[in-house]
Amino acid sequence: MKMVDSEGNKLYMGDDGMYLQLKGTIRMLKIFSFNYGKIYKYLKKSNVFQAGKLVGFNYKALQQLNLSEKVKDKNIYIIYGVKRYSVHINDILQLKKFLNFKEKGFETQVFYPFDDLIEITKSL
Repeated sequence: MKMVDSEGNKLYMGDDGMYLQLKGTIRMLKIFSFNYGKIYKYLKKSNVFQAGKLVGFNYKALQQLNLSEKVKDKNIYIIYGVKRYSVHINDILQLKKFLNFKEKGFETQVFYPFDDLIEITKSL
């Protein structure tokens, strides 16, 4: 399934995850992984917006995942170093904390406070 957002960026949803191709680029970025009906996001320290300690999510991707039959579990499981966290898609969408970078090569993102993520202590 392929979608194009209002900025001209392309989102592709496959069996193994969701990919983003920013307008004017060739490279595909895997923004979510799918495994056994669950959604995973691998997060690097450089991807945590330090001013406010926020985690960014592609807004259009979240909307599509929320409607998708492909993933039954609407929690996003975040892998951050050796720690694991979760957050429900609706919690992110309801907060609607947007930052839209108007520079070339960015997409509309909705942000969620890192400290509000639920830490998972048992194995996924």
